[in-house]
Amino acid sequence: MVSFLDGVYIDVKNRIIKGVERFKSDEQGVAAIVATVLLILIVVLLAAMFWNSISEWIGQLWDKITGSANDLKNTDSSQKLGS
Repeated sequence: MVSFLDGVYIDVKNRIIKGVERFKSDEQGVAAIVATVLLILIVVLLAAMFWNSISEWIGQLWDKITGSANDLKNTDSSQKLGS
């Protein structure tokens, strides 16, 4: 029984080592990964450049959303009180 488990252990260990070696030597898809990283970097840089404009725009949108929600809440409350 012990020799069987030793054999299984050695087989699994060899498969893992071979898999890691294949993963290290496989260069397929490297260009796609590099292109994706560059695109992400460009987006982050653009966001950093225009951060003031973006944050002002988001603030205005948030004010509109919360203002509309408060208007609806006040209208709903006044209707309940009037009934």
